[in-house]
Amino acid sequence: VVKFMDISYYKAGLLIKGNMVANGTKDKPIVFTSMYDDSAGSKTINLEGFKDRIPYPGSWGEIVFVGGRGTLTNCYVRYGGNGLRLQNNDSADNRYVIRNSDIRYNSAAGVTNAGSACNELVMEGCTITKNGWEGLSSTGRLYGTLTSNNIYNNGRGGMSIGWDGSGSIVMAAHNWWGTRTPTFGKDIWWWGEKTRVVFEPW
Repeated sequence: VVKFMDISYYKAGLLIKGNMVANGTKDKPIVFTSMYDDSAGSKTINLEGFKDRIPYPGSWGEIVFVGGRGTLTNCYVRYGGNGLRLQNNDSADNRYVIRNSDIRYNSAAGVTNAGSACNELVMEGCTITKNGWEGLSSTGRLYGTLTSNNIYNNGRGGMSIGWDGSGSIVMAAHNWWGTRTPTFGKDIWWWGEKTRVVFEPW
C-alpha cells in the first residue's frame, strides 16, 4: 500500500522518468491511494485534525510517466487528481500496459495521455469508474488496444481524444461503456484528422 500526503498546497505523487513495474496479485493488489484511506492497510495517522478525515477525489497528485515504460497489474489507483498520466515529449519507447486494475475516485481523468510523443497503451480487464472527467482522456497521439474493460459512470464519459491527438489509432472493441448502445459524442468521442477508433462490438 502506497499512501500519498495531502498538505494544503502540496499534493504528493509519483514522477517516473524511466521504467516502472507494479505487479500485484488478485489476493494482494498494490494500492495507490490517499493518506486518509483507512480501507487500505492500517490507519495512517492519528494526529489531531487529521485522524477523522475521509479520503476525497484529488487528495493527492497523480502517477506521472515521463518517457520509458510502465506495467501495472492488479493495482488500485484512487482519490488522486489524474489517476495515471502518460506525459511524454521526446521518447520513442513509450509503452504502458495496465491489466486487471481498478482506477476510481480521481478528481480528473482515470488515465490521461498527453505530450508530443506517441504513446502505446495496452489496457485489459480493468475497471475505470467514478472519476471526475473521462475514464481515458487523450490530448496527445495514442496507439491503444483496449479490451475486456469496464469504463463507465465517469463524469465526462468513457473516452475522448482531442485535436492534438490527431493520427491516433485505438482498437477499443469488447469493452463495457455503461450502456448497451454507446454513442459517439456522449460515451466516446474524438476529433482530429486521421484519428481512428474502433469500439464495436462491445
